[in-house]
Formats: sequence, C-alpha cells, structure tokens
Amino acid sequence: DDGSEMFMLEAGYVSRLELGVYFREYVFAKSMFKKSHPFAAQDGSYCLFVLNYYFGAITCCCLARKTTTKRRKHIQKARALLHKLKRLTKIRGRNSWHRCLVIEAVLMSAKQKNHRETVQKQIRRVMTAFDLAIDSARQSGYPQDVGLASQLAADFLLEAGDDKSM
Repeated sequence: DDGSEMFMLEAGYVSRLELGVYFREYVFAKSMFKKSHPFAAQDGSYCLFVLNYYFGAITCCCLARKTTTKRRKHIQKARALLHKLKRLTKIRGRNSWHRCLVIEAVLMSAKQKNHRETVQKQIRRVMTAFDLAIDSARQSGYPQDVGLASQLAADFLLEAGDDKSM
C-alpha cells in the first residue's frame, strides 16, 4: 500500500543520510536530509524521526565548521533540529538523550572562536562536552554513537590544530 511505500522511501533517505555522515560526505548527507525531511512532517516512525533529526543536525554542524559564509544558517538549523529531538526525547522516552548531547558537543565545536577565551580553554570545553556525550552513549548501549562521537571529536581536534578553524 501507499503508506508502506512512503515508509520505505523515507527509510532509504534516512539510511543514506546516516551513511553520508559516517563517511564525512556532508554535502551528500545534506541532500539526503532535504529529501527525507518532508516525511518528518507526517505521522511516521519514531526511529526515523530520531535518526533524521540526529544526523541532520550533525550534518548542519559539520557544514558550519567547513564554511564561513553559511555558518550561521547551518548552526540555526542544527539548533532547531536539536530542539525537536529534545522535545521528542522528553515525550517518547530518554533513550536518545545521548544523541542530544552529541549534537550539543558538535554545535560547540562549530561555533566561531570566543575572543574572551584562550584556544586551549575552548578546546577543553568542547572536549568535555564530547566526553560527556561519549560516556552517555556508552552507558545507553549505543556503540555506533560512541564511535561517531569519537570520530567527530577527533575531527574537531584535528581542525583545532589549524589556527584558521577556531
């Protein structure tokens, strides 16, 4: 029937979005997010909502880290998706709370340098957020999110070594 076809289509886009993030192909991930996001306005699967918001927000944050021209737009979109995920997590159960923490850490890593803080202080603050997210994902039993958060933290550290990124 039409409903199952729509579900399969949405699941396909969300799966590709997820793969785009795992392979650091954020432009591709963004295109899959745009295709999958209209489904999120309909009554759909809780799991697909969570994954759409989670990987969509990570995509926006990582694109924000790579650009200066659309940084604000990407960060605003990531914050909006984080808000939706938090609301969904509060209503439907806290089994995705660790994902909110991952997004918060990636958001922190995407923000521009705060001139009132030293670079080392900023790095410690962001890494503390990543450590919290990684520990939470581990305690929740999501090794794939532990791995992804660790990868994103490593990417941040590599970029932070380049003065132009912070």
